[in-house]
Amino acid sequence: MASSSSWSPGATLDGPIRARSLSTCAASDDDDVSRSLAQPERVVSRLRTQETLRALCKKYSVPNGFTPVLAGDLPSSAPPPAGSVCVYVDALDAGMSFPLHPFFGTVLHHFGIAPGQLAPNGWRALAGFVVLSHFARVAPSLAVFRYFFALCPCRNKLHSLRAKEVAGLLFGRLNAKNRGWKEEFFFLASPTAWPCPVQWGEPSKSSTFDPTLTIPEKTVAASLLRARGSSPIDLTTYLHESNLAAAKIIRASPPFPTPQEKAAAVARTSAAKVAVMSEQDRDSLSFGKRRKLGEDPSCPPGFSALRKPPPTSKDGGKERCALRPHGGGDWQAARQLLQGVVTPSRERELAASKPADVFASSYFSLLQTANEVAFSLGYALELEEKLRARAREADEVQAELGRKLKARERRAAEEADALRAELREAKAELEQAKGDADWAKKAAAAAAAREVSAAREHARALAERELHGYARGMGDMKRAALRRYPRLDPARLVVPIHGPP
Repeated sequence: MASSSSWSPGATLDGPIRARSLSTCAASDDDDVSRSLAQPERVVSRLRTQETLRALCKKYSVPNGFTPVLAGDLPSSAPPPAGSVCVYVDALDAGMSFPLHPFFGTVLHHFGIAPGQLAPNGWRALAGFVVLSHFARVAPSLAVFRYFFALCPCRNKLHSLRAKEVAGLLFGRLNAKNRGWKEEFFFLASPTAWPCPVQWGEPSKSSTFDPTLTIPEKTVAASLLRARGSSPIDLTTYLHESNLAAAKIIRASPPFPTPQEKAAAVARTSAAKVAVMSEQDRDSLSFGKRRKLGEDPSCPPGFSALRKPPPTSKDGGKERCALRPHGGGDWQAARQLLQGVVTPSRERELAASKPADVFASSYFSLLQTANEVAFSLGYALELEEKLRARAREADEVQAELGRKLKARERRAAEEADALRAELREAKAELEQAKGDADWAKKAAAAAAAREVSAAREHARALAERELHGYARGMGDMKRAALRRYPRLDPARLVVPIHGPP
């Protein structure tokens, strides 16, 4: 991460908060600094040239696919050009990088705010959380991040992040303040869709509620606290370029060779020099033989000398030689071939040098080229060996994953078989219960039938007993009446069984 003196005013991470509402958090967010700053709706950018934007993109390693756009007289909160977002230079210093880390887009999308609405120290909190998750060997979680931090509104749609003391502080307090950070911004167009809002908006109330962590999320939070150590982390030194690259927030720089690699490169260079010098000795011997055969020593190797006609007064009385490529051919074609590999500045330098100096320069250039080629070949071999080692590790990991997958499939099959057996037992118990219910129903019906039959028999017995008593009473009554009134007709002495009508 590039260092810069322009940090965010104490809008974020300036101190822990307890259970407070968003309005209280916003009211206490460095009102003195906020009042001293001009409102974003009225502030225009001080970046006025495209060269400045290109230099900034180069400094912060913005990929070529992203196009910087001058803000001109547009304020930072204005609707950005199509496909672009507002970017503060201090946010780039704080850990904002492109393309945006997936977790950055997740947080911005959850709160419904654009990248330019988050103060630079908020970007430091995001970057530090991703780096800490990387070293804790856990994936950054939105719920866990909201458990440790709260989004607090500042003035003019800007927002900050504050640590929650009840959750345990991950990072220490930042006292970085700069009154002019809001005046350095531009727009950046992306070749693909942004994973977050591009226009400034207001977060919903539900997005700022305290989350309820699940058991796995509580485990992740505990892992972050263990990775943090005994005290909060100082983000000033923690957000180093190597840490950001390890967490894949920015692209890693090419690695520097280790001392062992440098020693191996020196050994290969020495061997290459010996080989080149041996080749040069053979060339010197052959060149000496050609000199004995009468060739001009001032002609470079690979060319032969052709004697011109006798010198004239214009030649200064000196005999000169013409160069001709070995094997014949046109001088103009050879000259054009040489001009294709020699730069104009190098051509002027060679024209003003002596032949011996040209040979010496060519010799040292050849040695340097051979050394560079030897080093490049050695480095390529080492990279290839590392690639093979990585491929072997990948194969081992894939084999291990295959074994684990097979074991999980085996356990899943065993669990499925056990569930099937339990299902069969449950079905059997259900069938037995149905049989028992049918038997109980039949038994109840038989008992009810027996009770009805017994009731009927009892009623019949009672009726017979009553009839017998009635007959006996009628007989007694007739005999008593006839004794007293003998003239009565016995046939008319009848009392109905149910009494008079």
